[in-house]
Amino acid sequence: MSSERKGNYTISSGGVPTLKAGTVSGQVTISKDANRIRHASEGMTRQEFLQFHKEACEKLMKITSAKNADYTNGSVKDDAFANFKQVEALSICSVEAGFLARMTDKLSRINSYIKKGELKVKDEGIEDTLLDLANYSILLAGYLKSK
Repeated sequence: MSSERKGNYTISSGGVPTLKAGTVSGQVTISKDANRIRHASEGMTRQEFLQFHKEACEKLMKITSAKNADYTNGSVKDDAFANFKQVEALSICSVEAGFLARMTDKLSRINSYIKKGELKVKDEGIEDTLLDLANYSILLAGYLKSK
């Protein structure tokens, strides 16, 4: 599991701020707003979640911008959904079913992680998979709106 150092605490790939201290066993978190230490079972505060959400949305935008440029030759004039429309052009399935197939792949990976507690492909963590699922949902919503 990867982590990012932020001041006196670490953000794990799961997005939970953690601090491991001397005799404290298990995972504990630092609440920035309350300036206290609490056990991980207490979860995130509302403020911590909103910050996590903001950072996740920023990641989503960066990922979708880069991937969309790769799949559409980087031109603003290119169809944002061109690669998704290929499944219908090849008579494989509808564009919507193509989105759902990709989303199902992500759900299967998430389910595997939940059941096994680990992923074999180490360069794509569970947070990456969840972000991909969120991006596919947004892409599908955009496609439906564009019809």
